[in-house]
Amino acid sequence: MYWKVILVIIYLPFTDGVDSWDDWKSFYKDYQTETSRYSGLIPISDNSQTMNVTIDMTLYSLGDFDSVNGQIEIAGALSVKWTDEIPEIYSFTANVSVETSMLWPSDKLWTPDIVLLNAVDTIEKMGSSTYMVRISTQSSDQALAVSWKPRVVVRASCSPDVTYFPFDRQICSFTYTPWNYRASEVTLEFLSSPWDLTSYEENGGWTLIETKTESYTQNSKSYNKYTITIERRYLFYALNIILPTLLLSACTGCVFILPAEAGGRAGFSITCFLTFAVLLQTLMSFIPESSSPLSLMTVYLALMVMCGAFINILVILILRLYHKPEGKKVPRWLSFIIRLINFSVCKIYCKGRCKSMKKKPKQKIPDHIELTDVEDCMKEEAPKDEADIDGDDNHEVDWSYIGRILDMFFFVAFLGGQAALSVFFLLPLGLRAKD
Repeated sequence: MYWKVILVIIYLPFTDGVDSWDDWKSFYKDYQTETSRYSGLIPISDNSQTMNVTIDMTLYSLGDFDSVNGQIEIAGALSVKWTDEIPEIYSFTANVSVETSMLWPSDKLWTPDIVLLNAVDTIEKMGSSTYMVRISTQSSDQALAVSWKPRVVVRASCSPDVTYFPFDRQICSFTYTPWNYRASEVTLEFLSSPWDLTSYEENGGWTLIETKTESYTQNSKSYNKYTITIERRYLFYALNIILPTLLLSACTGCVFILPAEAGGRAGFSITCFLTFAVLLQTLMSFIPESSSPLSLMTVYLALMVMCGAFINILVILILRLYHKPEGKKVPRWLSFIIRLINFSVCKIYCKGRCKSMKKKPKQKIPDHIELTDVEDCMKEEAPKDEADIDGDDNHEVDWSYIGRILDMFFFVAFLGGQAALSVFFLLPLGLRAKD
């Protein structure tokens, strides 16, 4: 009650011809009538017509994008404009000089109930009485051009797509609607599809790619949809996740070329396995806990963890072969497998070596190779007869020899396999970074 009296006193210097207390009561009564009338009635002269409200978005800063919870926060302002077609709003100030442009409390005029549908932290309408509206008119009998620019800090839901993390792009939208009005009563429009970015401040974690606006009607409601496209700045993640992963994948296969007598094979392989697990856990803190879509980096690290576990098993088994008693005879099937591996490796090695010698005829041929033809060279370097792989007693195979052959075989196999996995999963990420 007291604030109303104070408001009347504030208007006292601007009034003319209001001398008695009865005149003040009449003034105050008209004021109450007009403000209550505009609390819900749409200010249009013809109720069969539609009130057109124009809303444009101004972006000041991008607060944060929470990919784990699927939320985005921005700070900006809504530039809202409409035409008030009922000039009687000034009836209670008939003796007040009306200026061409003036500010007026937003709670004393009709304002559209603009609500963000996909908000996650509030259900209130946009704007408050703190932000005043600007009324533009030349005389009291004309329609009023009303503009309102409430500042907003909103947090909206946004479904993240982390398939190409950390080179991902996110497309988020903010959908506004006049909550209490049908499309036949209030229709939302926009003037500019790109947002106003004149006061935008760059974000350290994301790059702004594109902004756009669209209007549509659905289920007898009018909507304005503001869409923003952002791209993650990937340098931090490339240096702290991708680069360590590549270096670690190269080091993991090298466990097979460590001397078995060194005694640190098992410890080295377990350390690599645990490091992959830590990297995977670190990655999970940046991406949502969902299976669709699934990040390529997550799949890649999960496969590296599986490779690390398999390498641990092989390292333990091969170390047991190194420490087998010397008197224990090698099974015939194992001897056959080892000779087959050795024969295949020798074929590949000798073929490449002899082709290299044939391309360079001036190269001095070692004394133990007297033939220059490729096929003869292969016969010289390779086992004399393919029947040698059948476990001939003239070629004894001991446990230490088996361990060395398996070490070299698995070193090449895992190094090649991890390189193939890295190319398959990380190459699409690198190509995405160039786009």
